[in-house]
Amino acid sequence: MAVVAGIYATDKMTAAFEAALPVERLSDADIASLRAFFESDLGARIAAGEIAARQAFLDPSLEQIATDLAEERAAQNHPRIAQLTEFNIVNDLVERNVSGALNANFAFYMGLSDGGAFAAPIPEEMMLAQVWDQEAAIRAETVQWLLAYQTLAYEDLSDADLAAYIALSRSAAGQAINASLFAAFDIVFNAISHDLGRAAAGFIAGEDT
Repeated sequence: MAVVAGIYATDKMTAAFEAALPVERLSDADIASLRAFFESDLGARIAAGEIAARQAFLDPSLEQIATDLAEERAAQNHPRIAQLTEFNIVNDLVERNVSGALNANFAFYMGLSDGGAFAAPIPEEMMLAQVWDQEAAIRAETVQWLLAYQTLAYEDLSDADLAAYIALSRSAAGQAINASLFAAFDIVFNAISHDLGRAAAGFIAGEDT
């Protein structure tokens, strides 16, 4: 637990994220547009809803309730599911999250290898093949998680409110911040996954001796 806590230290992750964030992708006009939106009443409500949903999902029972509601609405062809699907397409959330998860899993394998977890070197091609075998499952889990999380996060938004958020996401500023955030998170999470792999390798080696 101490090792994991050190890898996930908030100040360490924050510093790494800020260092990795490619701010050059955002023009002054982009920043002004984003500030205007998120400092508005609607933007503040969106941000608050997203944070509250993240906190709620720390409780598995609440996550399951949101998942059940999203699945029920999907089965009913509820219009909100169509809006959320549009939101995910505009922001490329499924592909970006699947790609990030696969890259993080590969980084974990590399950490295991670098830490000496394997008795013999494992070719990268084999690691990549094992990671890619997980793609379908990760994709299904990603779609399910996104719809459940968004169902909860945006439950208090009207269709017009969500449409305005989609419009921002489709704008040049929205596309720029989305790409920048994913680029930074990918760097941070890949490093974390690699560190976790190295740490796990140390425990594996200890158990084998």
